[in-house]
This record gives sequence, C-alpha cells and structure tokens, in this order.
Amino acid sequence: MMHILRQFYALIPLFSCLLLTAACTAWRGKVLERKWLSQSKDYYSIQNGQKHDSTTLYYTGCGGFALDYHGEKILLDPYFSNIGIPGVVFHRLRPDTALINDFFRKKLNIEQDTTGQISTILISHAHHDHLGDVPYLLEHKLTNDKVKVFGSRTAINLLCSFPDLAQDSAAQMNNLQPYFKFHSTTAQKKSEPPISPFFYTPDRHIRFAAVPSNHVGHYKTYKTHKIPFTKGQVNKPLDKPPYFGIKYKEGDSYNYLIDLLDDNGTILFRIYANAGAACDAGVGYPPAEVLQEKPVDLLLICGANYNMADDYPMPMLEFIQPRLVFVAHWENFFQSVTELREKTEVVPNTDIRKLMKILEKSKAEKGFPAAIFIEHPQLRGVQFDF
Repeated sequence: MMHILRQFYALIPLFSCLLLTAACTAWRGKVLERKWLSQSKDYYSIQNGQKHDSTTLYYTGCGGFALDYHGEKILLDPYFSNIGIPGVVFHRLRPDTALINDFFRKKLNIEQDTTGQISTILISHAHHDHLGDVPYLLEHKLTNDKVKVFGSRTAINLLCSFPDLAQDSAAQMNNLQPYFKFHSTTAQKKSEPPISPFFYTPDRHIRFAAVPSNHVGHYKTYKTHKIPFTKGQVNKPLDKPPYFGIKYKEGDSYNYLIDLLDDNGTILFRIYANAGAACDAGVGYPPAEVLQEKPVDLLLICGANYNMADDYPMPMLEFIQPRLVFVAHWENFFQSVTELREKTEVVPNTDIRKLMKILEKSKAEKGFPAAIFIEHPQLRGVQFDF
C-alpha cells in the first residue's frame, strides 16, 4: 500500500502540469489549412548547374525523417505512432505497427530490411516521440548487425534496457557523449569540441557529424522549464524496458550535419538537422569553418514550441543561410496520423502560420531560404536534385 502511495505522490507534479495545460489548451492545436502544406511532389533543382544526383526525404512525423540516397537509407528520429497523452502516462507504449509496415512498404519499397539498406539511425534526444519506435524497428524491421544507432548516453542506455537489443546489437550502439563534455542543461564552453568527428555509412556516400545542442522548454512564461519527468539523464540501462513514455528522459541533445557525397568524396548536398528548437546563444550551430567548406543546402527545423526559444529560428537561419528549409515537428503528435489526415491540427501552444510568415519574410527580404517545405506526415516525399 505504501509503495502505491509513493508512486501516486511522485506523479502529482506531472498530473498538475497536465491538468494545467489541458485547462488552457485542452491539448488541442489550431487547425492548419491545407494551403499551407506542400501540395505536390515538390523537388528542388540547382539552377544553371549540371545535375549530378538526387535524394528523397520522407517525413515520418514529429521530428522524424527517412533519407534515401544512392541506394542507402538513414533514419533521423523515426517516430510514427503518435501516442496520446493518456497512453504516454498510463499505458505501455504500443507502436503503430500497421502504420510502420505501410511506410516501409509504400515509401521504402521493402517489407523488412534484411540487406542493410537502412544503415544508420540518428537520435537527436531521447524523448519518447523521438526514440519510442526505435526498439520495434530494431527488433522487427531492421537487421541489427547491419544498422548502427548514434545518440546520447541516455538514448543508448534506454535502448539497451530491452534485453534483445542489449544482447544482439550492443556493439552497434554508438554513444556520442565521449566526444563532448557537454550537458544539455548547461551552456557550451568554448574549450569544448563544437562538432564530433565525421562518421561514414558503409558505402561512404553519406557522412555525418553531431553538434551539441539544447532542447527548448515547455512553458511560455518560464521558457527554460520543462514538464516533470521529461528531463534528466539515464546513466545505465534500466532493470526493465522503458515501456511508459515518461521513462524516456531527454538526455543530451544533438543536431546533425549530414553530407551526401559523390564517388570521390566530394560534398554534393549538405543537410543540417535541428530537432529541439533551441539553438540559443550559438549553442547548436555548426562551426563556421565547416560551413566555409560547403554551405548548408537544406535546414531541417523544429516547429513545436519554437516560440519558447528566443527569436528562433532567425539567429540560426541568419548564421547558416540555407538555400532550403523544411519545417518538421509541427503537427499535434498526440493525435493519430489518421486523425491528422482528417483534420490537420498543429501541436498545442504553437502558431505554425506565424513561423511560416517569418520564413517567408526572410525569403523576401534576405533571399534565404529560396524554398520552404512543410509536409503532412507520410503523405509523400520531397525529391532534391543536385
């Protein structure tokens, strides 16, 4: 009985936050009219230049993407299942297997990846809406000895809490923390490395590096404060798998610089992925000397709670000056994808139309980005020719 009471008291702060937020927003977001979304299979082609290659970027929902280039695929924060708030708090996370299977079949043209087409999974931070579907993917859709996972110590420890993953694929789990003395709740020190070494996929047509970043807070008044149980570290694998969403602690946060290469290793197309909407005071920016080597072609930005960060995304946008911007993590990920298709609802407390107007103003006044993409989850891919 005392054990049950202790669990109840421990959850009181979370219940309070949920009730307070529900009273203000009912966890409903504004409806986004379809006119704001990309209406066709858009593509971008470098003008007045010879076409060398192309890549297709699929938006899985939340901050998730599948990148298909040169016969190889990598996943960024792949999350499909859109668990509702009651499910996150009270029920075991259950991946939407039908949706995942449909995505693999229709978008990736495979039922199960037995040949290692998907070589890499990049995790920005360890919240359930970025990491929660990865155990199912590793156990049922991918070949563990052919795919490598990169993320924080917290992300890797959460994955290794699943016995099958700890046994079968521990050697494929790559903890990025040793490359940095960085912690997501502190400012980055100038003496710390601003970027990890570059890692290469097996065929060496894709390389990537991690940049330490921050994750935005959850409250308008107290911008750095976060909902209880969502922050913190997991310093060792748990005794049992993190079946509940509140077990997925944030851990350290990373952005990723992704380069698509030709056969000679020349960078043809550069992507910068920012999944936490908190590139504040320069933290989370790619190093200037790296950008001198090749500017960013495509910037992936986070729509959720962008207004909780100071001036996001303009300071980062002006520093990077990307040719293209793709807005992700904008939809109400507590609604199922089926519900979102019927009514395209924005994540609560976020005005995506205002964000799009900010980007359009920059496009008109500053000349970047040249094009802005905002896709509905899983409906189609965007092809980029270069």
